Amino acid sequence: MQAEISIAIRFVDETLYDEEQEALALALARQIRAARGELGEVERVPTVAPPGSKSLGGHVVGAVVALLSVVNIKAFLAFIYERLANQAIELNVETDGRKIQLKARTQDELRAAIEAAERLVALKV
Repeated sequence: MQAEISIAIRFVDETLYDEEQEALALALARQIRAARGELGEVERVPTVAPPGSKSLGGHVVGAVVALLSVVNIKAFLAFIYERLANQAIELNVETDGRKIQLKARTQDELRAAIEAAERLVALKV
């Protein structure tokens, strides 16, 4: 599949420990993988090591990135809405060099964030 859209999802609930946010991200990644490509591909979000460091790399705690096509974007956003309503999350959507960063803590905020993501993707079609 050629990824045309990238959506990074990060759990940002300050009341949760890093380990709990990481567990949520890993569970979400497993659910996306279980859909066998219908929801796109999923990867961990790599950390960027500072210049000159000898870090072997790592991953952003509590974050995953989905690589999608225009074909599966609607199903993916519906999946996210169903599973992450009322979770404190940050969405970073990117397509064709355009980016949008969205935050949601409630079901209504998530609905608005998904609508904004859909508008960004609609500019692509």
